[in-house]
Amino acid sequence: QGWIQLALVNKLMSYNPQRGLDQLKLWKQRFSSHPGLSLISEHDLKERDPSLQIQHAERIAFLLPFHGKMANVSNAIVQGFTLARRSTNQSLLTVSVFDTSKDSIDRVYAQAVDAGAELIIGPLLKKNVSELLKQQMLSRPTLLLNQIDDHNEHPLAFQFSLSQTEQAVGLAKKARHCGHARVIVIEEDRSWSHKTAQAFTKAWEDLEGVVVDHMTIGH
Repeated sequence: QGWIQLALVNKLMSYNPQRGLDQLKLWKQRFSSHPGLSLISEHDLKERDPSLQIQHAERIAFLLPFHGKMANVSNAIVQGFTLARRSTNQSLLTVSVFDTSKDSIDRVYAQAVDAGAELIIGPLLKKNVSELLKQQMLSRPTLLLNQIDDHNEHPLAFQFSLSQTEQAVGLAKKARHCGHARVIVIEEDRSWSHKTAQAFTKAWEDLEGVVVDHMTIGH
């Protein structure tokens, strides 16, 4: 029975890593002397999914331009993160900052990795994001603070966007990642809402999710 349940946990990881990690902890409590303990670990499960690496990251590096016209924006980003960190009592986090305005992005990224970063936030400038993705040199989960359309998907790249359609696509991916399969789409009778709902629906169905119903409400 222990082997069967372990196989189910392993299967669960393929579409819901966080839940799989929780189930593995319960399995280890129930089968504390099972020989399967040597075959799978929480570390193995975290390594499979970059989102889990993000959740458990303790060393964070910011790659931002601290000189030039975007310096104020960069300072505001770091200050905002610092305030959020204090308010949530994240005292165990180690935060480093690297200036992308003084060297090439590949060298700055390598410096952050060499410093032990487990999560990288940045770069901010679109040209740096483009260079980083084209070189395919990502080795840590990286939250990119700008987006480009013409690029190959990278499993460690997470593009931050203020676009409503991009947010809708991201929401669809997150919901499927959490194990949800059936949704009702409700949109407002406005052009922007219709466009956003279309983006969500397409992404959801591409991920083999099911739209149970689709409704439009007045404004």
